[in-house]
Amino acid sequence: MTYRIEPTSPIGRELQRIVATQVSDASQRLDVLAAGPADGVDSAVHEFRKHCKKLRGLGRLVAPTIGPSHRQFDKALRDAARQFAAIRDAQVILPTIELLSPTTSTRDLRHEKAGSAAQAIASLNADDAPIRRARKRIAKAERLASRWEVDDNFGSIETGIATTYRSGRRALRAAIRDTSDEAIRDTSDEAIHEWRKRVKDLWYQLRLLEPIAPSALTPVIAQLDDLGESLGVDHDLAVAAAHLDADGVANARALQRSSRDWTLRVGATLYAEPTPAFVARLERYWALTRRRGPEVEI
Repeated sequence: MTYRIEPTSPIGRELQRIVATQVSDASQRLDVLAAGPADGVDSAVHEFRKHCKKLRGLGRLVAPTIGPSHRQFDKALRDAARQFAAIRDAQVILPTIELLSPTTSTRDLRHEKAGSAAQAIASLNADDAPIRRARKRIAKAERLASRWEVDDNFGSIETGIATTYRSGRRALRAAIRDTSDEAIRDTSDEAIHEWRKRVKDLWYQLRLLEPIAPSALTPVIAQLDDLGESLGVDHDLAVAAAHLDADGVANARALQRSSRDWTLRVGATLYAEPTPAFVARLERYWALTRRRGPEVEI
């Protein structure tokens, strides 16, 4: 359970374990980058940034409990991930471009992004300063987390999960409002992107809490994962559209429209409960697990 809170163990101890494991795994990815083989850079950067995101999701879960320390913890991890933003930004859009009909502008964009990715990788191989900075920042995050004081009860995470879920509901309402007609505008792109960030927050936090009720939460986590991926493609299409000719833009917008019906409808289901009801249900799962132990596999 490397990224799961074991509810029958003290919360503070579980948080320390998870932070230590994620920082250790992130450090191993930096070791790969420092070794320099170009063919492993993409995967190592992707995995390193994932570990940073997992840690930031954990931090948001206990942010109201740990107070000002959270801002420093989150900033250290955000800065660590940003050391490799040029590589990730250039690479992440390439699979999305493949979804578009081939035109001169899509071919030009693919060539440009592939070149940017290669240049960013070459720059990293020539200068290990970003790797050193990333190491310092994740080490700082671990030191900050070692000083957290977290009570061993659901109240330690209650406000954090409530804030995340409530923010997602609000972002969903904004996305629905801004995509209520056939036109796709910059505002609707922004609303969808903001909602995606909130969906990812909830996905990470429910993964942490999954052991309290896997029979109920595992399917929800899977749906949140699918939803986040779909919203990510939507965002990448919006980014691509800004660099394409009229035909390319029309193609990108058509793909966005075809997926938004699904994302908004699934989102409405996942966020159907009022925030107090959602949090109260998680608290009951927590209390049940504390009282009767985890669910038993048959």
